[in-house]
Amino acid sequence: AAPNRAFMRETGVVFYLAAPAAVLAARLAAASADGQRPSLTGRPAAEEAAQVLAEREALYRRAAHQVIAAAAPPEKVAADILEVWFGPRPGPHFTEQG
Repeated sequence: AAPNRAFMRETGVVFYLAAPAAVLAARLAAASADGQRPSLTGRPAAEEAAQVLAEREALYRRAAHQVIAAAAPPEKVAADILEVWFGPRPGPHFTEQG
């Protein structure tokens, strides 16, 4: 709801982890049935992901301070979030001056 999105933006930093519906559906299919959330629509995962994303993506983007491309492996997504949060990290070419 709009008040919840406003509260999140006012009291924190909101990251939207954006991924195509096909990626979301594949991740749901790869998870064990025990670890999955219940279906919102009763449709197969691919159809549900496409429908829910189409209905909600604009809301997610408006609520977010930062949008992170989340189709990459989790380690890359986490690194991207940390880079936004803390700034760029020096690469292996960096040497400290002592």
